[in-house]
Amino acid sequence: MARRKSKVKDKWREKRWVTVTAPDAFNNVPVAYVPVTDDENASGRVVEVTLYDILKGDPSQHQYKIYFQIDKV
Repeated sequence: MARRKSKVKDKWREKRWVTVTAPDAFNNVPVAYVPVTDDENASGRVVEVTLYDILKGDPSQHQYKIYFQIDKV
């Protein structure tokens, strides 16, 4: 007799999106959205952003990349 196929759990449905904000030196601007299943998994991740994305209006800053590490959620 054939085995019954078990239902596959969609792991993306369990995740929630967390907003990553820049530090006080960059006026706490929202930088990125990160999917996480658990808050503990988000800390320690690194987010790459250009300076243009933070300053919103100075196109000469698009070549400078800044890396933010998530400390707390």
